[in-house]
Amino acid sequence: MSRTKHTAIFISVIVFILTAIFSLNYYLLNKIDNDSDIMNEMLSNMTKYVKEDNFEKAQEEYDKLNEFWHETEGKWSLFIHHAKILEIDGSFKKIGGQIEVEEKNQLLVECGYIEHLLLNVKKLEKPTLENIF
Repeated sequence: MSRTKHTAIFISVIVFILTAIFSLNYYLLNKIDNDSDIMNEMLSNMTKYVKEDNFEKAQEEYDKLNEFWHETEGKWSLFIHHAKILEIDGSFKKIGGQIEVEEKNQLLVECGYIEHLLLNVKKLEKPTLENIF
């Protein structure tokens, strides 16, 4: 084969690999954004029920949220730093215990903290110059 043909094949392979990487990255960023938005909506609903002292509804919303989190956690752990996953998971466990004992103030604080963590994950995973360097 000629040198030109090798170069063309090499460039084609590099372009294919880069396209695959960027496509996967785009898909994952959208997935993380969508999952975060879904969990934040569930957290908002749960917070609303807690403020209304409706701990039964808050428990139902927490159960849905916890189930969604466990489905999402495995996927996220492949792409997000493990410490962030553990931090979010620990906060969900705290919320579960606080709902059981109807600890309203601590529960509201923890819900706000998880919302903050989820927004941080969205920010940290976006390919910005600040996150790259």
